[in-house]
Amino acid sequence: LWALASGAVAHVELVGTDSVGVRCVADLGEYRGGAWEQHAAQLACDRAPVSPVLVRRLDVRTTQASASAHLSLSDLTSVGLSGVTTLAAFDRENRGVRIDGGQSAWWYTDPRSGALFDLTRATNAVPRNGRPTVTLEVAGDESAFFIGAPVAGQQLHGLASPGLLARLGVEEGQRFQISIGRSTLSVAVIEQVSGFPTLYRGLGEFLVLPLESTLLAMARQGADQAWPNEIWTANATDTPPEHIGAMFDRAALAAATKAEPLHRALTQLLSLGALAALLIAALAAALHFAVVLDGRRPLDAILEAQGASRRSLRASHMWEQAWLLLYSSALGVLVGLGAAAIVIPTLRLGVTLQDTEPRALVQLPPADAGLILLAVAVLIALGNSLVKLRRERALAEELRAL
Repeated sequence: LWALASGAVAHVELVGTDSVGVRCVADLGEYRGGAWEQHAAQLACDRAPVSPVLVRRLDVRTTQASASAHLSLSDLTSVGLSGVTTLAAFDRENRGVRIDGGQSAWWYTDPRSGALFDLTRATNAVPRNGRPTVTLEVAGDESAFFIGAPVAGQQLHGLASPGLLARLGVEEGQRFQISIGRSTLSVAVIEQVSGFPTLYRGLGEFLVLPLESTLLAMARQGADQAWPNEIWTANATDTPPEHIGAMFDRAALAAATKAEPLHRALTQLLSLGALAALLIAALAAALHFAVVLDGRRPLDAILEAQGASRRSLRASHMWEQAWLLLYSSALGVLVGLGAAAIVIPTLRLGVTLQDTEPRALVQLPPADAGLILLAVAVLIALGNSLVKLRRERALAEELRAL
């Protein structure tokens, strides 16, 4: 790469990928001194590359930059078995210059704003051997930006949820168009997936596209600010990385959310609901116990007449109710876990625009609902049989004791 760094020290790395996505890097070193320099480096790949290797971008990091610092670019060439190939001359209008054919342009991210622009025109401001070159202003003492190679192809390849293609009426590999703001993109889904690591579950159908290619295609249609609204990253320190306007700690955000009045009110409401459910359950158990005792009085009177003590009868009743409560609690936990395992995957958030807060929608298949009811009925019948057997055995033991 021929380059000139005036008023700054510019460290340049060339980044490429092979046909299966293996990353390759060539460290071209530092340009400094305000004179044209040609640096060369060999590509180093993470593993053996699969031909062809395409240039993706030039990563530039500048230091010791003055107020009028700039970086100028000229010929970018590669040397291989087929000889010397000019990847980019940067000496004329760069639209249409690309390394794999087609109509596109080299582009770069502005060091000051991060906005994306095409390298559409070379000038004679800093010529090399009488030829025009591309000159970029470098802002601040330190900055980092990249110069991207033309994107291969105008069609974007993406991943989609299983139901999306059926809704759109297209098949895998078939091209269709989507609109994002003022941009219209041509997309082809190459595979259907049920989930994606960076997406919240329960959001319904989704489409995943490559970030760099999508943003570049949108920017070329006038969407200069088409950047992601959230970037979650692991950071070893509390200092934001370069060119990050604001960084929020996930733990701090969670603590702030818990301190909000609405969240507190919701927590208190749910807590009151849980306590009320427990109180109702306790009252129901007490009422059941009282009804059972009232029905047992004639039998208890007979047992007392035969010599049974009230203490033994009371202990028998307590053990019976304890076993009943233990079984009911275990049954409730099992039914709750089973219902959650079936219902939670069917939860979806509503997408109606007039809803300021998305509604939770449950789409439970009838077969699953019938399975839940059948399991509950079987468990209840089994529990009744166990309680009846326990009661008969307890009565037989008491009669034998007499």
